[in-house]
Amino acid sequence: MGTRNRWLGVVISAIMVGVWVCSVSAALFEQDFSSSTNVADYIDDTAPTANQFTLINGATASVEDGRLKLIKDAGVGGNIRRWIDMEGSPVTAMSFAFDMELSFSEVADTRLFTGTIGEEGSGNHWMAWGVEATGTDNEWKVTGTTDAFTGVQTVTIFLNDSSESPISYTDPEGGTQLLAANSYDVWVGATQVADGKTDAFVHPEKDLKVFDLGLVEAPSVAYYFDSFDVQKIPESSMVTIYQDDFSGAATNSAKVSVPEISLPGFYPASALTGLDGNGRLEAAGAGANANYRFRIDTQPLTDDSQIQDIKYKVVMRTPTNDWIMIGFQQYNANGLLTTEADVGPVVQFNPNGTVILRGGSYPAGNNSAGLPAYYTGSDIIIAEMTYHVGDQTMDLVINDKIIAMAFDLGHEFPAGISSDPVVYWLQAQLRNQQTAANGGAYLDSLQIDVAYTKTIPLGAPVIVYQDDFSGPATTAASVSVPEVYSSGFSPISFNTGLDGNGLLESVGLNPNTDFRFQIATDPLTDDVAVEDIKYTAEIRVPANDWVMIGFQGADSVGMLSEDANVGPMVLFAPAYTKIFGGTWGGGNQTPNFQGYGSEVITAEMTYHVTAQTVDLAINGTTLTNGFAIGHEFPLGTNSDPVVNILQVVLRNQTNAASGGAYIDSLKVEKTFTTVGYVGWALSWSVDIGASTNDYDGDGLSNLYEYGLGGDPTDALDQGTSPTVAIENVGGTNWLNYVCPQRSDAGGELTYSVELTTNLVSGTWVNAGYSVLGTNVTGDSLDFVTNTVDMMEDQKFIRLIIE
Repeated sequence: MGTRNRWLGVVISAIMVGVWVCSVSAALFEQDFSSSTNVADYIDDTAPTANQFTLINGATASVEDGRLKLIKDAGVGGNIRRWIDMEGSPVTAMSFAFDMELSFSEVADTRLFTGTIGEEGSGNHWMAWGVEATGTDNEWKVTGTTDAFTGVQTVTIFLNDSSESPISYTDPEGGTQLLAANSYDVWVGATQVADGKTDAFVHPEKDLKVFDLGLVEAPSVAYYFDSFDVQKIPESSMVTIYQDDFSGAATNSAKVSVPEISLPGFYPASALTGLDGNGRLEAAGAGANANYRFRIDTQPLTDDSQIQDIKYKVVMRTPTNDWIMIGFQQYNANGLLTTEADVGPVVQFNPNGTVILRGGSYPAGNNSAGLPAYYTGSDIIIAEMTYHVGDQTMDLVINDKIIAMAFDLGHEFPAGISSDPVVYWLQAQLRNQQTAANGGAYLDSLQIDVAYTKTIPLGAPVIVYQDDFSGPATTAASVSVPEVYSSGFSPISFNTGLDGNGLLESVGLNPNTDFRFQIATDPLTDDVAVEDIKYTAEIRVPANDWVMIGFQGADSVGMLSEDANVGPMVLFAPAYTKIFGGTWGGGNQTPNFQGYGSEVITAEMTYHVTAQTVDLAINGTTLTNGFAIGHEFPLGTNSDPVVNILQVVLRNQTNAASGGAYIDSLKVEKTFTTVGYVGWALSWSVDIGASTNDYDGDGLSNLYEYGLGGDPTDALDQGTSPTVAIENVGGTNWLNYVCPQRSDAGGELTYSVELTTNLVSGTWVNAGYSVLGTNVTGDSLDFVTNTVDMMEDQKFIRLIIE
């Protein structure tokens, strides 16, 4: 944190005292070649401006008609490159666009250029992509795709470097698209040629900072480039996860409707509902339970602790009889009045212009009276219902009028038992409605958005892997699909399988029977912010030999191999339980604790990364806290454990049905540090980047946001800036410069004041002021008063945070 990345300055004179404020737009790089016809004006390889390249070479280059023209001979390579960080980078998400036209003779399957976006230097890309010839003059395609293009085309790439959260963006056609974490989309004009790419060329450990278009040596090509436009994609308060305009051919089964946006676990069901062929979801004929419902994703949205709001937006024609009801539910059920569906929150739209808000299973839970909604039957309305997960309240807005705010759900499931709503399915029920053509109510469009919480509870565990080993019986446990897993998860099985009843078991007596997996793309211990790593396993302890569960740095069959860099790990034998701190035979080992032969137990082992100690609890009872593991790798050499792989060894065990040991469930969690800048940076639900990054584009780096108590995700919240006041002491004017400083920073931050008399040629010095004192507030910020004389005609003062 020693880089001086932003300063807050004040100019002092007899007539003016002002605050120096910078502003940064969402644009990272823009160039349309309209300012000059000299190519050299667009290049600076040492200190480029915001819109200059660092290299254009390998071809005869000129600027003609406001375009960059490159004529390249066969056998000659070249580059159009920005290899010094773009202003405002790195960012979590960006769009990269430019106009392009290519002219070449007939060549087939020949690469024309390779593009990369990421960090400076060969091989440091976040992603790589290419353009190749199709075999027809001047016709090209994006490598790995089939659509062919000629003439001037706009190429647009959308990239999401978030490790966990999807983003939504506006596509070139003006539509909304969902982009998963660590993936990218490619558009050529209005055609999407790549969707959610996460191929081997994506390296999410790199940052989005620079770009390069590498012109390959063959063949001869004339390139025309224009309108380079690189933009930061702002974090949206809402991310669209489902959207359907119900377009498609007429059908009496709405189940066949294909949403424009949906999540991987989307699964539809229909009862007496269809599509009318004009973009409407309708009842296929009057029926009490005519409904369209769908599972939103593979897991309930409310299982994600990061989601704070869930909203649906519907354009619909209101009924003239009975009602339409739209809402969420936990279980798949035909109709929203079924008590076992665990419904809620739900809105009932009545024909008389009133609505009823329902908080839980019908008829239980809190239900509002009929609220006036200012419509009449058969009106077209836009209704937006938002469920606030944390406080279990809902808002309803119809045609921009607020109908209800913070309505308390009072959810019950089963009836009479207060419980939390589970948002897993959405159902739209059209009770006793005719078809749209016969005047019945219908849905014109439906959309679901989610908002992620701005902050993460400090010290809260994050699940990175969880498996209950459900699924059909198999002799290869590697086919098991976890309920939760991270990018980079890679399972391997050796003589282990699933028994078909939710158990991981041995499929043959063998000393090295094991199930192991790489937990994530990179070792958990590579992240300096990870403080604790914990596994929880429900196991049947063996009656013979042992079961061992633990971490290792390198892949190896079994945990007795010295080159596996194992540890910490726990051995479960019939007569004793024991922790090993490092390589088998080395490292510190605990005494033998109690054994649990043939019992089903829940074991929790927590590794404290910084302290390199382990806690172990069985069935909620602590066996040891703070055991110093004394890790060794290689044998005899003290080293830090590398938590990269988790392995379960079922040594010489029969299958579960024959009485052998088994694993019923397994979970791995990580907890981030809550201390200092690192803990603060992790407390936001998005990756704000390095301390030098300005994530929200407000002119303050993340480090200064931390030092001033600001919000790095909100450009309107810069924290507390220094204040100035002129004080007359004995006839002499003095300027008091009051600076905030974090009360909990300890020795992590250094605050200092610097002055100069000339911004053009002057030198900043940490001198010329006195500290009058510090106001210790007992809050997060204290305040230091510095006093400066006003003898010169002008002075400039700034606050430095390092």
